[in-house]
Amino acid sequence: MMISLLDIRDALAALLKSAYPDWKVHFDNVERPHAPYFYVELDQRTRSVDDVFSERSIAVVISAVLPLNRAGRVSRRELFELMDRLDGLIRPVFRVKDRAITVLDGRSTIVDDILHYYFDLNFVDAVEVAPVDKMEELEFGLTMKGMNVNGE
Repeated sequence: MMISLLDIRDALAALLKSAYPDWKVHFDNVERPHAPYFYVELDQRTRSVDDVFSERSIAVVISAVLPLNRAGRVSRRELFELMDRLDGLIRPVFRVKDRAITVLDGRSTIVDDILHYYFDLNFVDAVEVAPVDKMEELEFGLTMKGMNVNGE
């Protein structure tokens, strides 16, 4: 069964909401954002192996925006705690529907007080092929140097 980008999106949203129920999870442009929230981007690369299988790689970026503290700053301590927790949620296995995908590497960076957590989902997926009508029985006769070959 093929995993769609919407399946991955739903699994990410459910995982993030389970760990951070009060946070919003956005996949589209964020207008008038109210921290805290996550913004998730998915970048897909696909390579055909044959008519049946496809190698897929989905680069995922989760950006986390925290609210300002009383001093008008974002707490670096909270960002580091969030970094560790996200890594624990995503790695070593990320689940989508009935599939479990091993995530070997997670990376994080903080830019302008926004945490960016990066990881790749690499897996092989079956290409869904439309069913083909099968032929009925086929009978044929073959002659070879004047001999009739019909299985007799």
